[in-house]
Amino acid sequence: MDGRAFHVGATMIERAKREDLYYSFSLGFHHVEFDLCLNQLAQLVHVIRALWTDHQRRVVSLYEKYRNQEKAARQLKVTQQAISDALIQAHWKKLRKAETLIESILQADELIKS
Repeated sequence: MDGRAFHVGATMIERAKREDLYYSFSLGFHHVEFDLCLNQLAQLVHVIRALWTDHQRRVVSLYEKYRNQEKAARQLKVTQQAISDALIQAHWKKLRKAETLIESILQADELIKS
């Protein structure tokens, strides 16, 4: 295999190994700092999610499915307050904002390149 995509991919894999990253990607911007910031944000999202308990994962999953704490609470047979507490402990709002930002940047990059 040869070509630009192959070489960029190989470089990113090596970088991920060298810097112990969960993700490594490059949007090809001329400012390397932008790619570094985006990569670091993705790393933080991953680390926070990795620290979630099984209960927090279930709560977040149900809350994202129903977009309603009461419905999630009924599914888990707990109170709405328990759902709220689990979302707070999981830093769900902050994490979701970070994920939305990452998604927006990647979508904007696709529009710019097309």
